[in-house]
Order: sequence, then structure tokens, then C-alpha cells
Amino acid sequence: GGGRCPSVREGGGAQEGEAKAAFGRAECYLERYLERPRHVEVQVLADGYGTVVHLGDRDCSLQRRHQKLVEEAPAPDLPLDVREALRRAAVDLAKHVGYVNAGTCEFLVSDDGKSFYFLEMNTRLQVEHPVTELVTGVDLVQDQLRIAAGEPLGFSQSEVRLTGHAIEVRINAEDPARGFVPTPGTIEELVIPQGPWVRFDTGVTSGATVPPCYDSMIGKLVVWHRDRESARRRLRSALDELTVRGIPTTAAFHKFAIDHPDFAAMRHRTVTVESEWDLSALAAPQEDPAEGESLQIMTGTATEAQTVRDVQLTIGGRPLYVTVYGRTYTDDRTAAVPPRRRGGAARDGDVIHDGPELLAPMQGTLVKFLVADGTEVQAGDEVCIVEAMKMENVLRAHRAGTVRIEREPGDVVEQGAAVARIEQ
Repeated sequence: GGGRCPSVREGGGAQEGEAKAAFGRAECYLERYLERPRHVEVQVLADGYGTVVHLGDRDCSLQRRHQKLVEEAPAPDLPLDVREALRRAAVDLAKHVGYVNAGTCEFLVSDDGKSFYFLEMNTRLQVEHPVTELVTGVDLVQDQLRIAAGEPLGFSQSEVRLTGHAIEVRINAEDPARGFVPTPGTIEELVIPQGPWVRFDTGVTSGATVPPCYDSMIGKLVVWHRDRESARRRLRSALDELTVRGIPTTAAFHKFAIDHPDFAAMRHRTVTVESEWDLSALAAPQEDPAEGESLQIMTGTATEAQTVRDVQLTIGGRPLYVTVYGRTYTDDRTAAVPPRRRGGAARDGDVIHDGPELLAPMQGTLVKFLVADGTEVQAGDEVCIVEAMKMENVLRAHRAGTVRIEREPGDVVEQGAAVARIEQ
């Protein structure tokens, strides 16, 4: 999912070469570029007897890397004529191609909400199908199986009723404070929120290990209420009840997003997360009674206040954290870092690394190097790509110097492992 979106200023040669390598054909076509669109989609069901119905629309505009984070139904604040045209287009498309199955037609809607453009049709159930189930009362999984078994759909368009509003957030094993890098690992504790009209779909439990080989999603938190604002408040309460310990997840981002005035007013677009919102607050250390600026230590009958801090050591090219109690002392081999979340992975701001090693920020597979051995680079230049949980992550030079490659494409690298050296 997500597709390729080259710069509007790029020539066609690079894209033709990429198409040729991937598909054996170099033909490419251009689509209209929208700088700040919404992502709106329409759910359809079509049986083998000519019946095609839509089950309303969904907005999936809150995204990162062209991948959805939050989905809701129905899509808020769409002009009525645009909403009706979107739904009609989806049904007409399914009828025209003789489609039989559950499916979703995806569209981009212009920032002003007046125009829409077809993206693709997903010929399956999507991650976000629960929000449609909650507002329609239709069991999409059951109906998909019934259609596959050759049964008629059993209801018409006039019988479809949308009631209330539903919102879903994807709980992913990713650290939003580090650009949503994947964070595979062991879930030490999972506490699922409860209550009326709160649904949590998951396949993991406390003690489960999230591997680096697959999609990063570990659960879907879905709520329903009579209107969007009520659903937003219910979702915020459910997020407060959700506990995932052991690995960073997107839960903290969702609290931030659901509280944001742009989300409440439906001003967000597909570019908002990466281009418009300041996510620096997510990097702030979380309060932990075992961590802090100082600790009261009982020594006999006296109480002595001492500093508590995390210290990073680089051993064998990998970061090692040690909690130190007492007065601060540093030399060229150690550096104090801000307190970290207990059980969580280090974030970008935590690692103070001035050595030559270019370290992998997560466990994954080294896809390719973007520079040759011996290339001179500046700090911030792209060096290589590491894939983890179906996402490609670009590693950039942390300092200027000459690249010395130490690993091969296809190698599986651990978090903190050196993939190259940048010598000065």
C-alpha cells in the first residue's frame, strides 16, 4: 500500500527505470498532484446476482508515510453533493467491471472539498472495516463469506442505514517520537480498555513477541457514539485505559492527535502528521516514580538527595545504558542522556553518539546502500535503507566523512548494530 509519489519536479527517467526493474515494463502514467488532500473511501458489497450496494464512506486522512493511522466513518464535513458522487462512483465502478466481493474504492478529495479523484480499488476487507460495521450494523466478514459461498446479498441500498459515528486508531509497534520507526520486541503487559461501544481487535497478549518481519500493527482500538465529538471523547478515554508496556507504540501519538484542535475541527489532511504538526512533545520523558532528577536515599537516620541519570556507553559499536546514582561526572567515553521510558527503546534524542559507526536505529534487513564505499558525505546525507515491519527507513550520516561499508545488502541487523563507518 501507499504507492510511489516522486517529486513533481522529477523527470520520468528514474520512474521508468524503477517500473522496468519491478514489473518488466517501463510504461508510467501521471496523476494529478494534490498538495493537501483528504483520503476518503467508500465500502461496497457486490454479490453474484447483480446487487451492488455501498455502506457509506470513511475518512482516512491522518497518515504517515502514506499509511493510515486513524480512520472514521462517516467521513466528516464532506459537501453533500461530493459525498453522493463518491458513493455513486464506487457503485458504478463495481457494476461496470462485474465485481463480486467486498471491496473499497479509495479517492483523494481536494483541500476545498469540491473535487475528488480515484486512487484504487482494494478487492478485500481493509483494516478499517470495523468503523463501517459499527455505523451500519452490517457484519462485513459474514457477508463476504456469504457472497463467496454464492448466496445473494439479501438486502438493498434502501435498507442501508448509517447511525452515529465510529473512529478507529491503529496501535502499531512504532515510536512516533523517532519518526515512527518500527519497535519489535516483547510486550510485557497488555491491558485492553473496556466499556460499552469500545472494541479492541488484536492477536497479541501479555508476553507476546512482536517480530520484525511483518506489519507493525498489534491492535485496533475502535469506538462508536451518537456523533463525532462524543466518539472522539470516548476514544480519548479508551486510550487512557489502554496499557502496552515493553515496547513503544503509537498510543501516545493517538492521544496527541485526538486532542489536537485540527483533528477536532476536521482540518487535518494526509500531509498533516509529517509536515504540519510538531510532534516534539512526544519525545518528552514520561514520568516514572523510579526515575527523575533526584532520588531520596535513606542512609541510617539521614536522608541524602542524589542525582539519578541514564548514561550511555558505546561498547562494540552498540549503545549500552546504565542507571547511575550520585554526582554527575563525564569524560570522553560517557555522556548523560535524558531519562528513558522504562521498558522502551531509546529515542533519537536519547542517543549521543560521536563515534564513526553508523548505527541501525531498529532491528531489520539492510536493503541497499545509497552510496558507494569511499564516498564523501556530509551530516544528514542518505547512506542506506533498512527495512523493518514492511517499512523502509533511510539511515543518514550522523557526521561528515568517508563512508566505509561494513555490511552487505540482505543482512539482518540488530538495533544499535554498526552498518557502516564514517571516518574523518
